[in-house]
Amino acid sequence: MGILEQFKNKWHIIGMGTVFILLTIVLSLLVYSRYLVSNESERLSSPGDEIQYVFVPLLSLPEEMTHYTVRDGKVYADSASGEIVHYPDASDLEVSVARQGDSILHLTGYERDSERVLGMPEADRDTFQVKDGGYALDKNHVYSNRLIISGFNPDRFRFIGVLRHEESFATDGSQVYISACGIPGGCWTGIVAGADPKTFVLLPEALSNVGLTRDKDHIYCNTNQLQHLDPEDLSSSTSEMVDEAIRAELAEHGYIGESCAFVDELFRK
Repeated sequence: MGILEQFKNKWHIIGMGTVFILLTIVLSLLVYSRYLVSNESERLSSPGDEIQYVFVPLLSLPEEMTHYTVRDGKVYADSASGEIVHYPDASDLEVSVARQGDSILHLTGYERDSERVLGMPEADRDTFQVKDGGYALDKNHVYSNRLIISGFNPDRFRFIGVLRHEESFATDGSQVYISACGIPGGCWTGIVAGADPKTFVLLPEALSNVGLTRDKDHIYCNTNQLQHLDPEDLSSSTSEMVDEAIRAELAEHGYIGESCAFVDELFRK
């Protein structure tokens, strides 16, 4: 075989090897890009993503989510007549939503335009933020259900949790506050008197269903400290006893009048 032919064969082998290497690189990049896309998709929709509260333009949301009707640039409240003007300029209205990853979960009930937070004349528009549990705050105040919670320091706000989808607890390190809706009396806020913010927690599901919380020294129901139930009394048998007593009371009377007093009496020595 001549030198020229050997040279051609050698470069033919090198060329084939180069093509094989390039194909391997391309395939690897394709697989990796699919992994990145898949990973990003999972990240956007993962149930483990933190819920964020943000303001978005009203016009960016479907009408069935907002319960508003936009017609001729005006925002109408959801009503049978459709004649109540909720806001005159739809393009200037933003609504607060709870967002998880790339999904919008629900509206929070707060709205703003370029100048103010609607329905809240005391609120500072530029520092206004929506928080967990229906709370909101700005540089001056903490709010619940659009009302100022007197004495609550916004700089030290910490959300604790929600009981029974009704009672929401938060603290500023000095007091434990409760905000509640959906029970007789409408919406209200209060202070859990005497509660220690550092050790205050919600009780396990069985007991939290009757609205109980605790700190290192006491058990509470709503804003009240129970007199006959102590933290050391809590156990699985406690939960079973409370559940059984509530079921019996409901079966006999159909309702529980004052649930806090009812539970406290169960543990009268």
